[in-house]
Amino acid sequence: NSLLSLQAIESIRNFGLIGVYVLEPAEPLPPLTQEDLEFERFQIQAVSAIEEEQDRILKTRKQNRTQSIADMVIRNYGHLDEKINFYQNLRSREDYFSRHSLNVAILCAMVTHVMNIRREEQYHTVCAAILHDMGKVKKHDDVYYGAPYTREDMLRNCETQEEAYGIIEEAFATDGSGIRRICQ
Repeated sequence: NSLLSLQAIESIRNFGLIGVYVLEPAEPLPPLTQEDLEFERFQIQAVSAIEEEQDRILKTRKQNRTQSIADMVIRNYGHLDEKINFYQNLRSREDYFSRHSLNVAILCAMVTHVMNIRREEQYHTVCAAILHDMGKVKKHDDVYYGAPYTREDMLRNCETQEEAYGIIEEAFATDGSGIRRICQ
């Protein structure tokens, strides 16, 4: 029985999910491969690390684990020559930006590898991908999940992003300007 009940819908609302996939019986979920399971495990660990690091940077204006997160992304995905599958995971409001940042970081690691970009620039690019939406972590929920997006919302968004770029530059004493340049 795969019918979506009112109780299931209420549970989804309580969990804070943005959307839900409903598959028809004619569209069975494809089986997960070992690679898919490893990717899911990696995503869970990395998303948690990104959330913690972004919160830390916003609170203390100091980074602690960004380099190790970027190195982990580059080590796992910065050398692949084949395609990877980004399954559309359900995202809650709490992890939406960190999941997006991780996916962008993985794509940046892959693209910089294919383009033969120097290791230092690859590192800066992946760090920028991890942090590029950090200003949205400080957001006002109504801007992203509320009423229609207004000019005032756009200005507030730009202000929080600019503030976050300054924090990035401050948190990365020697690499900050390079990472900020890529973020912008």
